[in-house]
Amino acid sequence: MKVVILYLLLHLLHICQVTSAENCNFFNGSWVFDSSYPHYNSTTCPFIEHVFNCQRNGRPDEMYLKYRWQPQDCQLQRFCGYDFLRRFKGKSIMFVGDSLSRNQYQSLLCLLYTSMPGIKYKEMRSGDISVVHFLDYEVQVKLDRNLFLVDVARDKDKIGRVLVLDSVAGKARHWLVNDVLVFNTFAWWGRRGSMQPWDFIKLGDKIMKDMDRLAALETGLTTWARWVDAAVNPNKTRVFFQTTSPAHYK
Repeated sequence: MKVVILYLLLHLLHICQVTSAENCNFFNGSWVFDSSYPHYNSTTCPFIEHVFNCQRNGRPDEMYLKYRWQPQDCQLQRFCGYDFLRRFKGKSIMFVGDSLSRNQYQSLLCLLYTSMPGIKYKEMRSGDISVVHFLDYEVQVKLDRNLFLVDVARDKDKIGRVLVLDSVAGKARHWLVNDVLVFNTFAWWGRRGSMQPWDFIKLGDKIMKDMDRLAALETGLTTWARWVDAAVNPNKTRVFFQTTSPAHYK
């Protein structure tokens, strides 16, 4: 799914040409073996965190890297980093979510870094937000580490961390300035015990110790979706939402 979303990001935005059927359904397809893959060597990319770097950490097999997404009704041109940067000149892309978004953020950076040897870039981080700025093209690729998309706040009564299901105000100002937004959330909504990163749930004026987790997810996503409809200008910003993926702890 990680590579599928990257393909959609590239091709739905017309970064590369589609060789047939302009109205091709990119979601309808399958994974096909391609011996020319992968696009980059993960062991030499400076952007992949240690815990996510399977090859550097000693994974012995490589076959899982040699698959590409093939839509049923069209052909996708191979990724071209120069073309991507040229078309995105002066623009910014932000991934917002959990480790799925972090993986995609790092993968896109590696695609660009590897395809343009010697490219100048600057890395910055402030709190949960990381930015890599490709200086010659004024392209910024960003990551907002955000597990729920809605706010997690310290309650004024000092009761601890509160998951606020009806607010995105804490981070939304950082989202609006971007030209492409790629969101995801799911995995952390079901966490309990020491893995649960909040203490209470708040909805309106009601504060609860817990609630049905799928109902909480639905409420949170509804809050996020309403914000997208109300605040995002579709003529300026393209919004993607990713589905979930398997856990990667083992």
